[in-house]
Amino acid sequence: MQISGDTLTYKLQPVSTEKPGTYTASVWAVLKSDGLQQAMPVVDFQIGTATAEKQIVEKEKCATCHLGVSNGNSIFTIIDPAVAGQTGNWGA
Repeated sequence: MQISGDTLTYKLQPVSTEKPGTYTASVWAVLKSDGLQQAMPVVDFQIGTATAEKQIVEKEKCATCHLGVSNGNSIFTIIDPAVAGQTGNWGA
């Protein structure tokens, strides 16, 4: 891993026997000095095909439980709303 300013570079292993399709990668980053400052960017990418696969579950089915009311983003973590200021990986 290499860090240069606000850029993190991580070299993945070469693609070998993965099936062609659409894959998703993510990095979970937490500010060491303030565990509440977190980011988790997500990117889809293609292996062995230029055609992106369609989502197999309709967004509407997930949104019933996982759509954030305040920001409209999907939320797939488990937290205890009774405890304010939680840090850590609550989805683990």
